[in-house]
Amino acid sequence: MLDIAGDRTFMDGVVWDLCSGTGAVGLEALSWGAASCVFIDRNRRATSFTRSFLRKRSALDSAVILTGSVMDLAPPDGPAPSLVFIDPPYADLSLYRWVWSIDWESILAPGGVIFAEGGDSVSPDDWETRKYGDSNLSWKWSCDR
Repeated sequence: MLDIAGDRTFMDGVVWDLCSGTGAVGLEALSWGAASCVFIDRNRRATSFTRSFLRKRSALDSAVILTGSVMDLAPPDGPAPSLVFIDPPYADLSLYRWVWSIDWESILAPGGVIFAEGGDSVSPDDWETRKYGDSNLSWKWSCDR
């Protein structure tokens, strides 16, 4: 996913790692040069892990970590994200419907991209998609690319 986006997409930019789990994607983006990352996950243990990981590396100031549903929490005010990654639980089709219903072009920074990972049957027609085993990685660029 980061290879498809290319580091110029998010270098010094804002990344949103939604349904972040342990935060692996956002942490990797920070290591590649993203200025900051918003991590959102409904699992308190997962967000505590991410917070602890960043604290131990004196990098907590480059992150906003929120616990709750991405459908209920609005990311904090600030610069538009240049990269958004969301990896909902594959069985939670309501989250996918929510993802596909968002006008991401109005949210993304110019040249930004949204990625969504999902199961075999989850991919919108108007997004680019690659299949990896039983998973699909779908993405859509902002129109200012």
